[in-house]
Amino acid sequence: SVFRAGPVVRWMEDSPWMRTEEGRSAWKELAFEVPVPPASPSSAVSSSDILIGALDRLVRDPDGSYTILDFKITARKKSPEALLETYRTQLNLYASALESLVPESRGKTRAFLVHIAGGQVTEIEVPLEASRLGELRDRAESILRGRSGEARPGSLCEVCDHLDRCPEGRRFRSSSND
Repeated sequence: SVFRAGPVVRWMEDSPWMRTEEGRSAWKELAFEVPVPPASPSSAVSSSDILIGALDRLVRDPDGSYTILDFKITARKKSPEALLETYRTQLNLYASALESLVPESRGKTRAFLVHIAGGQVTEIEVPLEASRLGELRDRAESILRGRSGEARPGSLCEVCDHLDRCPEGRRFRSSSND
C-alpha cells in the first residue's frame, strides 16, 4: 500500500512534543554511550560494558521533566499490547541511559511509542520501571558464559531467526496459529 503522510503531518503539527516553544528543548537522533554497572557490587562482571543507542526524540519541558519518543512504522497496525511486549525493554533501557547521563531526570521521565501504520498515528505510553540495567547486563553475561537463556515466547517468534533452534518458540507459534 501507499504510505499516507497526511496523518503523520497532522500529528506532528498537533503534538506538543514536536514543538520547541515555551522553553521546551528537543533533540532528535540523540546518540548515547553509557557504562553499564553490575547488578550487585559482588558481581564478577567487568566495568567495560557500554550500552550504545540513539533516542529518536528527547524532549525536556520547562518544569525539568523529560519525554522519550520512539517511532515505530509498521506495515500493519499492531495492538498496544504487542508493541509493548516487543519494545518495553528497549524504552526502559533508554530511560536508564538518560538517568546515567542526566541524573536529575530520575523520576521525571515518560516514554512513548509513536506507532505509525495504516494511515494512523497512535501514542502508547510505556510503563517505566526502576533501572534494571545491571540485572539485564548480568543476565546477558551469564548467557555469554554458557548458561542457558530463558525462553520468552511471544509475538516476535513469528519473525525470529532462531526459530529452527527454539522448541519453545515453535510451540508458541503453532499454538497461536490454531
